[in-house]
Amino acid sequence: MRNTWDRLIRGLAEAERAVLEPATSAIHSSPAPIWLEPLAEIVDTRVGERDILVSTYVDVSTQKWNVHHQMLTAMDALQITLNVDTLLEAAGGEAWHLHGRWDDPASIVTTVRQYSDGLPPKVSLALVAALEHRNVLVLGYSGRDTDVIPILMKTSPKLLHWMHFGSAPVDGRVERLQHQLGGVMSIFSGGAQDVLPLFHGTKQPKPAPLPANPRAEDRFDEIPQPRRLLATSAIAFELGLNNVVIETLSSYRFVGQDEIGRRKLLARSHSRLANHSASLRVLAAAPRDIQTFRAWPRTVNEIAAILPAAGHPLLGNAADHLLAKHPRMRDSARVRIAAKMQIDGRLDRSRESLKATCEDPLVHQRIGIPGLVDALTAYSDTLKLLGDYTEALRIARRATAQASYANLSQRAFAIRRLAEIADLSGMETVAAAENELPKAPRVLLRELYEEARAFGDRQVSFWSAACLANTYLRLSNFKTSYWIALAREDIPNHSPISKVYLLLIEAERERHWGSLDASISFAARAQDSARGLKLASLIAQLSLSQTLALTAPSAQPSQDLARLHREFARLGAGSLSARAQLFTLSMRGEEIANLAAGFRINGWNHEADASMQDCDVIMALAWPVIL
Repeated sequence: MRNTWDRLIRGLAEAERAVLEPATSAIHSSPAPIWLEPLAEIVDTRVGERDILVSTYVDVSTQKWNVHHQMLTAMDALQITLNVDTLLEAAGGEAWHLHGRWDDPASIVTTVRQYSDGLPPKVSLALVAALEHRNVLVLGYSGRDTDVIPILMKTSPKLLHWMHFGSAPVDGRVERLQHQLGGVMSIFSGGAQDVLPLFHGTKQPKPAPLPANPRAEDRFDEIPQPRRLLATSAIAFELGLNNVVIETLSSYRFVGQDEIGRRKLLARSHSRLANHSASLRVLAAAPRDIQTFRAWPRTVNEIAAILPAAGHPLLGNAADHLLAKHPRMRDSARVRIAAKMQIDGRLDRSRESLKATCEDPLVHQRIGIPGLVDALTAYSDTLKLLGDYTEALRIARRATAQASYANLSQRAFAIRRLAEIADLSGMETVAAAENELPKAPRVLLRELYEEARAFGDRQVSFWSAACLANTYLRLSNFKTSYWIALAREDIPNHSPISKVYLLLIEAERERHWGSLDASISFAARAQDSARGLKLASLIAQLSLSQTLALTAPSAQPSQDLARLHREFARLGAGSLSARAQLFTLSMRGEEIANLAAGFRINGWNHEADASMQDCDVIMALAWPVIL
């Protein structure tokens, strides 16, 4: 990964390398903030010649085998490796290379899309058969691949001993594999030096000479200057270095696809810094000559995505419907249209559209992993609003796993959804989610907030802070107020949803920790800001009606809550309908134990816990904002 970066910047001028120094320092830090797979994906996409990308693997041809390779070749065992080096062969052994070999560039698996495609069916079947009822020893493998681990979960080994090297936590995928295999699998701390001496092989290795004329060679000097700059800038963008991208690319003018790519990177960097008008100017001024004509639909797609954030939701909606008819742009536009359906309260249609997109096995090839993460996150959000917390959590976990390969923005929104859904569905689900992540969702959100502030990504910092305020509603007035104050600093200027979300959090905080009058004021402001956003408006009305019911019990709040119960039920928003019903029945003094039991059946543990308290406690409880 570091060698690939160094080769990319090798052909740049000294001034260009100086501008990119923050990215160079980050990549050479330990641990690096980007994995090889997404970096390889960027280079493969921007450079356009895969042979150039894989030529960096020529480096492994100069390495020497060591005592561990020698001990492995002395074992009477089938050797399976994900490495592309041929050191086992050089030490006199044989190996099955699942991800290819350096001396066969066409066989190398290195990009995100290749991992997402999974191993070929014949290879998968052969791997399952090879491990069946065998004793398996795993060395030097993190388990974070998305193509091999799913195959291992289908195997039935006799015993599987997994050696975990280093101080980092065991990857969540490895823990799930252990859960799947049960007592058959054990995880031990240590590496090759701890376990290989235990095997006393009698086979004498016969070292093979290194190839005299390696078939792979370094071809990075063939990369044209525009694509070299685009590749390095795209990597800087993935690292969150938006100002570096702007400084690197602003003074250049390319032609054709390269110019469209330059403008899209500039527009996205400006958007991350909440300068949406600059994004639109950069895109709208793109040349319309014959060389860039074919790339223009992608430019329009980018404009359509930015228009709502720039205060032009109607234009963005019209552009999306136009793009939904274009074969190359269809998926991205449909995801945005489905998100708009969600806001309008058309939850069933939103679910159907997003489900079809997310279950398409080839969708990641059309919209890439970042696009798939956006689709999965929107899908989990719709399921959350429908009250299907179990399925929403499953999809949110899938989005978070895929987001490992995505940029800061996608990671932030996937983790935010996961944290929200885990919080809504109760402590058991929170524990389950935390067991499948390297850290608790709240810890991940705090880290994302700090990272976003460091790189100037106001959108991510706002939503991270607002989500943290929401998750602390029932636990701490101080922490809730603290994160509200930080969210206010970065609230987007042209995002009514952001304003409504933060106002509702403040209304709930005041209801639980402050004054009811202040809560009514915040809820009323949220309702006013939600005009034109059907579902958000109804949620704001629910918050306002709940608080009014506390201040002056009367027929009107009861009627409003009953109406909202019916309205949410009509939209299919099950948990919101249940919340309105809970307050309605509580105000009447009716028995709610059966209702609570029904909540638990649907996975609405939060509502069930609240309904089992007496009426006064129910009315005083701070609910997490479900928007």
